[in-house]
Amino acid sequence: MGWQPYGEQVLLQIIAPDEMTKGGIIIPETSRKRPDIGVVLKVGPGKMQENGQVRPVGKDAFNVTDKVIFLRFSGMELKGPEGEPWILVHESAIIAVYERE
Repeated sequence: MGWQPYGEQVLLQIIAPDEMTKGGIIIPETSRKRPDIGVVLKVGPGKMQENGQVRPVGKDAFNVTDKVIFLRFSGMELKGPEGEPWILVHESAIIAVYERE
């Protein structure tokens, strides 16, 4: 992976929404919600505190490989090396850990 987030930024791989309902109805692309779930790929080093210490990103909240819910219209969308959707968001845009594995 070539991207390394700075500061309090977090790089996520977006998990695409379902294209079909459980009942088998295909959801057109124009009707699908914008995704708001992703997997943490990398985190920035953190924020420099007034005392000179760096507070790590996501400390005790989330880790690389965790599935998280993020604010829907936050961040900058990117493409991964194989065209997969990524988004670069601020740490505060991550609002919940969706599922620990």
